[in-house]
Amino acid sequence: MEPTIKNGQTALFRRVFLAGEPRRSLIVLYEPEPGLVKIGRILAEPKESVRVQGGKVYIDNNAGKYEIQEEYLEKDTETHANIENTWVKMGEFNYLIVPDNRKNFVLDLEKQQINKNHITGYFTTKF
Repeated sequence: MEPTIKNGQTALFRRVFLAGEPRRSLIVLYEPEPGLVKIGRILAEPKESVRVQGGKVYIDNNAGKYEIQEEYLEKDTETHANIENTWVKMGEFNYLIVPDNRKNFVLDLEKQQINKNHITGYFTTKF
C-alpha cells in the first residue's frame, strides 16, 4: 500500500463497518480466498462501470463519467489493466479493490472485483 502505508509501519484496521457501506478511496482488508488476507483501496463501488485508459481510471455511475483523482499515489503513477479502453461493469455487490503501489502491476478488472462479504475491515491509522 505504499506510499500510504510503508513497509515496516504498523497499521490499525477496524474489523467492523459501524455505519453504511464501504466507499471509494477507503483502504480495506479483504479475503479474495479463504485464509488469504490482503490490503487494498476501493476504486469502484457496486454497479459502477470502470474504464482504464491512458494510465488513468474512469468511473461511470449515476453522477456521470469522470476520472478518479488519486492524490494518494506517487506522482506520475499510471494504472494499467488487462482490459483497457472498455467499460467494465461491477457486479451488484462487488467492489474494485487495488493496491496503491502500481509499479509492475496490471489490474485484472475481473479478479479484483471483491464481493462486499469478503471485505473484513478498514484502515483507521498508522504509526
